[in-house]
Amino acid sequence: MNKGLVKILALFIFALLFYRKISVPTRTYDPYSRPFCDASGNCGENPEISSPRTVFSARSEEQYVLWWKVHAALNRTAAEYATRRQQAAQKSLPPLILLGDSITESWIGTDMGIPIERAKGVSTVLADFFQHDYDPLVLAVGGDQTQHLLYRLQNGQLLPSYANDDLATYVVLIGTNNLGSGELPTPTSIGVMTVAEYILKSTKGRLVLVQLLPRGDSQRLPRLCPPRCDSDGNPFESYMPAVKKVNDAIQNEAPKLSKQYGNRLSVVNCGSDFLSSALVVDDALMPDRLHPNADGHRILAKCILDCMKGSC
Repeated sequence: MNKGLVKILALFIFALLFYRKISVPTRTYDPYSRPFCDASGNCGENPEISSPRTVFSARSEEQYVLWWKVHAALNRTAAEYATRRQQAAQKSLPPLILLGDSITESWIGTDMGIPIERAKGVSTVLADFFQHDYDPLVLAVGGDQTQHLLYRLQNGQLLPSYANDDLATYVVLIGTNNLGSGELPTPTSIGVMTVAEYILKSTKGRLVLVQLLPRGDSQRLPRLCPPRCDSDGNPFESYMPAVKKVNDAIQNEAPKLSKQYGNRLSVVNCGSDFLSSALVVDDALMPDRLHPNADGHRILAKCILDCMKGSC
């Protein structure tokens, strides 16, 4: 082998070793890292179309797997509730089905099926206000949006034994996580009303639709910009204008839907008692400015119960 060829081979080997030394390891793409809505405002799920959690709405693979486990557990809970009521027959109290996201799941002291400190004492509030006159069933998952609740109702959590009971009451509080994920108020309100209509046409009972509660967790807003920015391109300062738009739309659409389904729909706004002043959430009732604590749930329970008794 001549010296020139040896030199060329030596340089090639040196370059190869040098490249391997400085090359950056390839990162694995995490599909759960993508935002729910992209910078152009296109969102990964539709508030009015039934959907389980996806890579857009689950924050990690672990949360995605956990959601399916919680969904299956709630299906079993609903089936056990239905069986118990069938066996009890005439002795049963009227069904009370509480549907929603983490605020509703707090009634049983958990978030995505896991006990959580912020919900301490809330299950006692449920017992104090409702268990004497009603038979409560909580079907809620922390973080759920309207499309996720719709999916759960269509896949195991709305069963004939209580769906066909005209004494049943359904209480729905859903939609704040749509806004919190970057969805606009109009699609969010359409999603809420889609859930309401599905319940009304699939059941014989009464529906109490709770409007969105105020939220003061404005520290979450920067991650939504873009696409949800003000006219100067800056993050919005508050969720409250969006909450108001959703609630106004619900209030406007509800009378037509109620008339269509035999006046079985009532809408109630329980939010004013959670505000210490205009647009300011009371930290004593919502320490994280999103989830009511036990005292906050006591206010919420009274508001719901008053509505059920006719004052809404």
